[in-house]
Formats: sequence, C-alpha cells, structure tokens
Amino acid sequence: MLYTSYISNMRNLPEGKYVLITRWAPKSLDLSKFNDAQWEPSLAPEDMLLAQYKNQCMTKNEMFDKYKEYLNSNISVNLLIHELAEEALNKDVFLICYEKETFDCHRSILADYISKKYDIQWKEY
Repeated sequence: MLYTSYISNMRNLPEGKYVLITRWAPKSLDLSKFNDAQWEPSLAPEDMLLAQYKNQCMTKNEMFDKYKEYLNSNISVNLLIHELAEEALNKDVFLICYEKETFDCHRSILADYISKKYDIQWKEY
C-alpha cells in the first residue's frame, strides 16, 4: 500500500519503507534510526520551481502543474517511481515531506501520479 505522511509523524508510522521526498535533507532527523528509509530529493519539486513559488511568481496550482510536468518528463524520476510502485505492491511505502497538511503539498500530487499510473491506492497516515 502507498501512504503519505510528514516528517514530524515518522515516529508514529508502522513499519514500512520511508521515502523522504524533500529537496533538502532534514537536519534534525537521523535516517539511520529507521529500518528502511531513504532520501530522494529528485521526487521533490525542483529548486527553481520552489523559489518561483516562494517569491510569489506563481500560484500553488501553477507550481503543482509544473511539478506534474516534471514528473511526466523526467526519465530517471519515472524509473524511481516505478521501483516504488513495485515495492508498494508487497509492503507499505510512505512518501514523506515537511508539510503537515496532505493536500497542501507535493506528496499528494506524487501519490496521485503513482496511483493513476500504476493503479495503486494511497491514503494519508
């Protein structure tokens, strides 16, 4: 199964594969304390896209649209997504970012993308 969550909630998550989809690694979190955790910055919006959004050069919806374009066009990202989808068939995979609100961040966009492309259900944990 595919799940989404946020970094502050990681200690409350059941066992599974934790995939941090953040552009920058969290400084206060030691991933080695978790059995199966990895940081995948390529699954986060690109630096320039985040900067444009933070500088109010685009709306959140525009940023999400550009993020979807990035997901569709990047071959290495699609290979990684395929691997995660395969893993989600056999164990719980958690897509984790900083934002507490599920639909206020890119993790829901990525989860929807994987769900539609691979017919895998997802939910927030």
